[in-house]
Amino acid sequence: MQLIIIVTMVTMMGGSVISPALPVIQQAFIIETSKIGLLMTAFSLPGIISIPIAGIMTDRFGRQKVIVPMLLLYSIAGSLCFFAPNFEVLLLLRFLSGLGAGALATLSLILIGDLFNDKEQKEALGYRTSFGYFSNGILPIFGGFLAVISWNYPFLLFLLGIPISLMAMAVLVNEKIDNQSTIKEYLIEVWRGLSNVRTASLLTIAPTLMMINQGILATFLPIYIGSKFGVSAAIIGIIISTRVIAGSLIAFFMGKLTEIVKEEWLLISSMIVLAITIIFIPFVTSVWFMIGPVMVMGFALGVSFPAFQSLLISEAPKELRAGVMSANGVTNRMGQAAGPIIAGTLYATGGFKAVFFGASLFLLAMIIFLTINFRNHISTR
Repeated sequence: MQLIIIVTMVTMMGGSVISPALPVIQQAFIIETSKIGLLMTAFSLPGIISIPIAGIMTDRFGRQKVIVPMLLLYSIAGSLCFFAPNFEVLLLLRFLSGLGAGALATLSLILIGDLFNDKEQKEALGYRTSFGYFSNGILPIFGGFLAVISWNYPFLLFLLGIPISLMAMAVLVNEKIDNQSTIKEYLIEVWRGLSNVRTASLLTIAPTLMMINQGILATFLPIYIGSKFGVSAAIIGIIISTRVIAGSLIAFFMGKLTEIVKEEWLLISSMIVLAITIIFIPFVTSVWFMIGPVMVMGFALGVSFPAFQSLLISEAPKELRAGVMSANGVTNRMGQAAGPIIAGTLYATGGFKAVFFGASLFLLAMIIFLTINFRNHISTR
């Protein structure tokens, strides 16, 4: 469990540590506001490629032989961004780093599904989310202060992944794998897992949450704060960190919460709170008052992510879990990649208000869709 938490903490910083530095990077390379989100998309998009490949490789060669190289790729490419001479090279290095990050996020979920059952599994998912959020809460502060020195200094934090890869090499057993299924058979297995209507509905949640998290909160919220209030990257980092710290605190108690309320109800309720809170962002008049809605959004995401992950893992049979979780990882990355692009389009159409109001309307549509699909499951225990 310790290794899962550490890998999660390191890889989840790929977006959050850069988030407060976006305004500085934008100024350094003279990038239009509508296009700065490409820096996040370039990191998220390659997961669509690496996640299914990593799933096949894990089944064939074992966890250690996949996790260690992916950690090294993530860390080395991420830290090389420090030396990027232009925005195009920076995007390329972010793409390479994202290849490793996407696979690692899914592999940690697969490990939890394999190692824990029932209540322990829900607690493990909560701990994973909690410590991931804690990492995302602390690292933006460092990233913001480092960005004050120069736009490229936050990328040095990616070097943390190198010693973690050595730890994974020592801790993970290089297990013997008997699975000799072909790629075609593997894909058929994945399709079997996705053919369930409820599973298919659950797979819409990850891209929904990630479009909001990456497109709105990680990309355009820091740009909005910098533009409206004229504060430094360090201040932006502090404010953004309150979101993930709040998420970390609530996610830590997910095991207790699920004993009281079913995951379906926790998920729907948290999405409603998220949609309402986003609407109020343009009406905040002080930079420090922004901490309030940012923390509320953190609480909502801290509940929604582990709630839906628990539902998905429980829905997938063990023999199909790797395939289903890989599909979830792909949809997750699709949401991460699409979020900044869609938000950028909304910004180009109607400015920041279009971004925030559009996000709320999208969440409302998804809440209605999920409520209809969960109507036979939403109830308190």
